[in-house]
Amino acid sequence: MASIAKKIRVMLQCILFVILTRKTDSCPSMCTCDYYAAVHTVVCDSQDLYELPERIPEWSTSMNLDGNYLSQLDLTAFNTTVYFEKFRIRYNRIDDIVLTNDPHATMLGLRGACNAISATFPRLTHVNLRGNLLQKLPKCLFSAWPVLKVLNIDENRVRRIKDLNIANHITYSDSLEELSLKGNQIQALTYSELYTPLSALRKLKVLDLSENAIRKIEGLVFMFMSDLQEIKLQDNQIRILPNFAFMTMGRKVQAIHLQRNRIEFIANAAFAGLPALTTLNLGDNAIQCLLPQSISTCVPPPAFQSTMELSPLNSVEHRYADIDLHLLRQLDVQGNRWRCDCNLKLFVQNEIMRRIARPVSRMPCEFPTALRGQPLSSALTRLEHCGNE
Repeated sequence: MASIAKKIRVMLQCILFVILTRKTDSCPSMCTCDYYAAVHTVVCDSQDLYELPERIPEWSTSMNLDGNYLSQLDLTAFNTTVYFEKFRIRYNRIDDIVLTNDPHATMLGLRGACNAISATFPRLTHVNLRGNLLQKLPKCLFSAWPVLKVLNIDENRVRRIKDLNIANHITYSDSLEELSLKGNQIQALTYSELYTPLSALRKLKVLDLSENAIRKIEGLVFMFMSDLQEIKLQDNQIRILPNFAFMTMGRKVQAIHLQRNRIEFIANAAFAGLPALTTLNLGDNAIQCLLPQSISTCVPPPAFQSTMELSPLNSVEHRYADIDLHLLRQLDVQGNRWRCDCNLKLFVQNEIMRRIARPVSRMPCEFPTALRGQPLSSALTRLEHCGNE
């Protein structure tokens, strides 16, 4: 029995040796291949590569190509696609993603071009393309990556949401949960680009549009992102928040980040349709006064009010348009340009605002000049003849 067990052990060792040798031999020459259980990673970081390495092991589940010189992500060049789950190809020079090697694909129409895709990655869930030169995505990308959950395109050169082709293609995915476009050159979020049920963003949970050049948001742009929970818009150039700016059909938005913009006007129904909202950051803007019931500004709308005009609501949209902020627990309004008058006094003395916008009473006045720099609490106690007192 002992000899049989010994023979079996030797045989298993030989099989394992052959498997390991095959995996090592099949690793691209300028890369390292690590494997642990079902995770098989090909690491080709900082190897001065100008194109994808050859002979990628069939069992690969993850590939890292950071810090190379790739100018094109040619999906047709992968000799294996079946098991890939993650791509990390940051800080290259990629300005194009190739989906097909059919030279006539562009003449087949949109549906035909999607059917002509040469490479499909049926398990790919995470793609990080941070720090490249992408200005657009191909129209059928989500046909090639049908189960993608997380897509990072930070620090590229995207100028328009429209150029991502996420809301106007025939074959679309509903698996995408996180989309990060931080540090691009996007200037506007418009109704015409995003208001459609035929969108790859229908199941999106987190959208990061921070550190762009966004000046304009139109109402209802997030309407069909039914699962959206967090919106990051900090460090942009937004001046006006229109009615229904963040409303979605799913009513699941929990956090909105708007700090370090130029916000000076917030329409009365800007935060309508957000019953799940718990965190709102409006810090370091140009807000002078807020109304506690709606978190809208007290000042009249600016002359350039076209972006805040009440969007026409159909019968379906009206069901989502109530102002319900009862779950709001954290409101950051520090660093704004407060005008210490009777309107602001209503906000500061509101019991709910005092609890969730701490330390609102210690923030300094900006206007009028005579009260500049004084804490809101002490400056507002000097006000007399305010109504409702």
